[in-house]
Amino acid sequence: MRIFWKGKAAAPESTIRTWADGKQHKKVGHTWITLGEGKSARPGISKKDAKASAFFDAAMGQTWAGLGILEHLEDTHHVSDFAGLKKLISTGEKGRAGKIFSSTKKYVDSLSIPTKDKQKAIDKLGRSLLILRDLYSGPKQKLMVNVRTKKGKPRYVPKEAPQPSFKASKIRSAREKLGGWSDMSKLPTMTQLNKMIRKGTAKITWGKPTAKKKWEVYQGLDDVAIPFKESAKGIEVKLLQTHMVKKRTRRTVTVELTIPYPHARQFLESHIKSARTRNNLIGQLTRSDGYKKAMR
Repeated sequence: MRIFWKGKAAAPESTIRTWADGKQHKKVGHTWITLGEGKSARPGISKKDAKASAFFDAAMGQTWAGLGILEHLEDTHHVSDFAGLKKLISTGEKGRAGKIFSSTKKYVDSLSIPTKDKQKAIDKLGRSLLILRDLYSGPKQKLMVNVRTKKGKPRYVPKEAPQPSFKASKIRSAREKLGGWSDMSKLPTMTQLNKMIRKGTAKITWGKPTAKKKWEVYQGLDDVAIPFKESAKGIEVKLLQTHMVKKRTRRTVTVELTIPYPHARQFLESHIKSARTRNNLIGQLTRSDGYKKAMR
């Protein structure tokens, strides 16, 4: 009696998998290659590696800016050559290249040397770090996820980013400042706006509001202020009421209000219609010092 074993389907080329040893391997042709180890880790890696090395050498150069970069890398990151920089990025956590660039640029900018020399040296270092990041930091995280519809057909939707969490005391404080308005999927009522005006969270800058007309949100990138200072309490937005005059929309009321940080992101996601503008504003928000402080 013969027993037939059904073989497992071969993985397609360019598949990346994590093996039991914890290292990532990529299939090239009929072989599996370890990522981030040596110049043969990926096809064409030797050329890119050499290019990154050339940019690194150019950044060092024989200038005061190059000496400043080398001094900072040695003192802060314990790196004295290109091989050490490559090893640090390949074995470090995600975003290591960006942190190295930011700290090095900050140090070089503080030096009393010509600005042109600083810019040239930092530009070359940045190019080298970009190449190393793409070569040795592993595969990029997928931004889309596969979901199933009711009919069973697959489709791809944007991967949701984890939402930040705020302390309950800060959420209660934000609700009080907004006059009880906490559902950011809707715009505030006239009663809630009046409470915000009395608390100083909102102010009327044009016209006289009425409860009979609906509120709208200004959609321009410049109409939403994202303060970067640590002492800021929220983002500044504008609401308006309009009416039709000879088939044209005319503004009748403008109200400026501050959205506290615990509700700021939800407001932008719900009411900024343009995806590009919305993503730009959310990016500014997450980078601001006031937002980071509010999450502590």
